[in-house]
Amino acid sequence: ETFALIEQEHISHNEKATVGIIICGWNMPEGPYNKWPRRTEEYKNFIALIRYLIDKIGVRVCLMSHQNKVTADLELTKGNDHKIIDEILNLLKNDYAPEDLFTLKHFYNAAQSKTIIEQFDMLMSGRIHGAVQGLSQFVPTAIIEYGHEPKAHKHRGFAKVYEVEEYVCNPADEQEMIRVATKLWEDREKVKIHLHSQIPKVQELANYTFRLLHQLTSEGK
Repeated sequence: ETFALIEQEHISHNEKATVGIIICGWNMPEGPYNKWPRRTEEYKNFIALIRYLIDKIGVRVCLMSHQNKVTADLELTKGNDHKIIDEILNLLKNDYAPEDLFTLKHFYNAAQSKTIIEQFDMLMSGRIHGAVQGLSQFVPTAIIEYGHEPKAHKHRGFAKVYEVEEYVCNPADEQEMIRVATKLWEDREKVKIHLHSQIPKVQELANYTFRLLHQLTSEGK
C-alpha cells in the first residue's frame, strides 16, 4: 500500500530530490486565515522561495496541503489551504514542468500524509502538525511561522523541544525563508543525525508529561 501511494503521487524520483512545502492561510501576510480571494502580491515570498529551490538548488517541489475538509458523507475534500496551493501553481504554471512543481492528486488521512512526508528529502511546513510528522520521521524540516496576527508561540516551542530553532523562518521575510531553506539543505545530513539522537529524548519527555498528568488526575479523584 505504501509503495502504491508513493507511485501514484510520483513522489519518488531517481534524478532529483523532492522538497515538500506545506502552506496554510496562517502563513499568508494578511488575515484572516481563510481570506479569499487573495491579491497576487500576497504570494510573492512563497513564489520566490519555490523559484529558488527549483532554479538554484535543483530540487523538485511538492506543494502539500495538511488540511482537508469533510463532506456530509464523511469524504475528504479540498479545504482552505488547497485554494492557496492551487493559486500558486496557477501563477507558476507556465514556468515549470509538472515533474518539477506539483501537488498531490488525492486526499489523505493523517497516517497516509505521514507516509508521504517521510518520502521528502526536506520539508518546510507552515502547519505544526506537518512539521512534527516530518521531524518525528527524521526528515530535515524547517518550520514556517504565522505571517499575520495573532502570532503563535507553538512553532518556536516545538522547535526548541527538537532543538532545531535555527530552522524556523518568518514567511513575511523572503530572504530569511531562502536563507533557512539553504542552510537546512546544506545541513540535511547533520540534521538527520541530530534527530535520531533527539527524538528519543522528546519521546521520554512526552511519556514523563503523560505520567505526571496521570498522577495529578488520579490524586484529584
